[in-house]
Amino acid sequence: MGCGEGRVQHFIQQLESLPEKSLVLLEEPETSLHQSAQFELGRYLIDVCIRRKHQVLLTTHAESLLASLPSACRIYIDRSTGNIRPINGLSSAQAASLMANAATKALQILVEDPVGKAVLTEIIRRSDATFLRTVEIHSSGDKDALQRIMQTLSGTSLALAAVRDADTGASPKQNLFSLPGTKPPEKEIFECPSVGQYLHDQYSLHLADFMTAADQNDHHAWFGALAHAVCADEATVTTECARVYVSSLPENDCDALVGQLKAAIKR
Repeated sequence: MGCGEGRVQHFIQQLESLPEKSLVLLEEPETSLHQSAQFELGRYLIDVCIRRKHQVLLTTHAESLLASLPSACRIYIDRSTGNIRPINGLSSAQAASLMANAATKALQILVEDPVGKAVLTEIIRRSDATFLRTVEIHSSGDKDALQRIMQTLSGTSLALAAVRDADTGASPKQNLFSLPGTKPPEKEIFECPSVGQYLHDQYSLHLADFMTAADQNDHHAWFGALAHAVCADEATVTTECARVYVSSLPENDCDALVGQLKAAIKR
């Protein structure tokens, strides 16, 4: 048995035998564990807290362990401004980038949802595929959530930008940009003739008929309904449609947004 395994076995025994509702402090419990074991350790800690009603506070530098925990559980202790400041709810990648002084990626980009992420990914891929390898894109919530995160992290060393839906607008001085068009990305995609033709050719689906039956009041549900209609994975269909939609955009629109993101790294 390795040192890390023995250490984990010991404190698991302790966690299981402690009285319910115990407060437990753990310092870097992932030490000497490989990445998959770190992830499984995090899942176990969630389970034991639910079963035995413990409260566990731990310190870690491991992205794999962070990734296994809900975002509400993550608190980054920032010291870059000279003061100690807690930052709540970061993604594991954002936290890892901060711990590495933003060395892991040149730019962290926030978008509102997976559809926005798919569209932005294809825009960057079309304009500069190499640049795509140097950024990380995170689905982080609605427009207000993006602005709050940007404000919270503005004093850190993290290179950060946000790309909101087109109906929200941009504020380049704050590194807040917007997707092309004038509407949410779901509406831009489903109104694109090239996407309609693709869905007909690929899945024999008539987009006009599908949209007649779709819930017009909730465009966020359209891709889930589309995936069900064509018996495909939602993420796959979203990526396919985003790629077709982006290929129909004026090249200048894609290049302009990517240029803004590149400039954001230098600020």
